[in-house]
Amino acid sequence: MKERIRELLHTVPFQPFVIYMADGRTFRVNHPDFAFAPPINQAWVIVAEENEDRLHHLSALLMTGVEYAADAGVAS
Repeated sequence: MKERIRELLHTVPFQPFVIYMADGRTFRVNHPDFAFAPPINQAWVIVAEENEDRLHHLSALLMTGVEYAADAGVAS
């Protein structure tokens, strides 16, 4: 899952995507600067909330899916 997130972060042009967690939470990544998936052997992905001064340390082991955001092709 972490490798897939890394791929999505480096897609050109970037398209927003959503990370789904086992507890039902979702985390939308609107810009590649809002997420970090370190290449070292750690099971963490860090996601920043766009409108808040908050970081989420997400365990890749608890991720159930990742996909492009439904409105990724819509200009805002």
